[in-house]
Amino acid sequence: MVARSCSFGLGQVLILGKTGVDWPPTIDSLRTIRLATSASFSFLEPMEVSAMRATCSLVLTLCFLAGTAFAGETASVERDLAAAKRLLELPEASEEEYAQVEGTWELVQDTDEAKGERRVKTHRAGKTTVTVYGADGQIIGRHNSEYKLKKSGMARIFVFFNIVPATGPSKGREFPGPFYYTYSARDNRFIEAYGLLKGDDRSPRMIFWRRGKNGDASP
Repeated sequence: MVARSCSFGLGQVLILGKTGVDWPPTIDSLRTIRLATSASFSFLEPMEVSAMRATCSLVLTLCFLAGTAFAGETASVERDLAAAKRLLELPEASEEEYAQVEGTWELVQDTDEAKGERRVKTHRAGKTTVTVYGADGQIIGRHNSEYKLKKSGMARIFVFFNIVPATGPSKGREFPGPFYYTYSARDNRFIEAYGLLKGDDRSPRMIFWRRGKNGDASP
């Protein structure tokens, strides 16, 4: 087993590696660490043993809490994926609604981020390309994906999947998804909204885009 990188320091990482405990640790694996560390302290003075055991108890508590948080985050992601898969079963949007989405859009505002790099996305024939530009106008990020438009009552839902980065360390790697957000596309404005559907426990977030001149937002 390769010891995972964590914020508990080199000693604790080596203990995890030596005892063969995976990450996040389970209750049984935490007991394994406790037994291993107790045996390793046999050469120390009593006061040193007491101090080391207190330190390890704190480390084990932190490991348990971190593992619980990690498991909670993983469960949340799995719920999002399951919800997106169910959304794919909803009725398809009309051809007119697909036409309203198609074209090139430029970022105006993301409520989760301060205004930063220029971001442009293009939706065409069920495929999306998102490009990020640096201050000098050079491309610093790009990824491609596929999408379907779904509807449920008055809600319009954008489901995207098969995301493939075209730049960076994950270039060429596919992230199948699916993922989703609710949207509105009209009057040359495109709005992405997260955390609004029933059962969607993501924090509310909205991203505003405007259509480029003549449908194009190229630099």
